[in-house]
This record gives sequence, structure tokens and C-alpha cells, in this order.
Amino acid sequence: MALWCAALAAAAAVSAILLWPSPVDRPVYGDVLRAISWMKDRGFPGWVTYRAVEQVANVALFVVPGLVASLLLPRRLWWLAVALCVCFSVAMELAQLLLPARSASGDDIAFNSMGAMIGVGTGALLRGLGAAVR
Repeated sequence: MALWCAALAAAAAVSAILLWPSPVDRPVYGDVLRAISWMKDRGFPGWVTYRAVEQVANVALFVVPGLVASLLLPRRLWWLAVALCVCFSVAMELAQLLLPARSASGDDIAFNSMGAMIGVGTGALLRGLGAAVR
């Protein structure tokens, strides 16, 4: 039951972020740019850009949904957890086409999918550790 609650909470949180009428990072855009500049002044590599931060955020956004989906499904259906997360990401990106201040992106789907795979892999690892402990 707790896992189902976690799944619903994760789906609701991701949906709220992806379907917010305007990009959720808009209020902190300047702060993020200043933080990136500060990091670069202290030797961080040039590839640390706003786009890179956004890509990492897109990956992170789907780690928990991937993890929870993988734990809800039988171990042999791990691939279905990935597929469900990818379909969810595609649906959210298509829904963004209806929001004037948002834009859909295939890159976002790819990065969301990477996050889902990390979550599913983490779920497999946790199941393996649990079996080893038992």
C-alpha cells in the first residue's frame, strides 16, 4: 500500500512540474545562471551550462517514478517499468503542446527516460540486496 501511495505521489509531483503553466525554473533562472557563473569562476568545467543543469534535472525527475514502478512490478517485467515511464514522459511532453508558455522536446523525453532507467536499475539493485540479505 505504501508503494502505491509513493507511486501516486511521484506521478502527481512529476505531473505538476511538467504541466505547470510556465516553466517551473523561470523564477530562479537568474539565480541558476549566477550559480553557474560562480562555479565557473572557481574552476568548474565549461560544459556546466544552464542546458546541462536542465538536462540533469530532467534525468533526476524520473528516477523516483522508475524506481517505484520497478518495485511495483514483478522483477521479470522490469522493462515494462521503463516503458511506462517513457510513455508517461511522452504524454507529458504532448500535453505541454497545449500550454502556451511551455514547449515539448524530444530531448526531454530522452533525459526523462535515462532517469527512469536509473530508477529501474536502482530498484533491481535494491531487490538483489534484499534477496542477498534474506
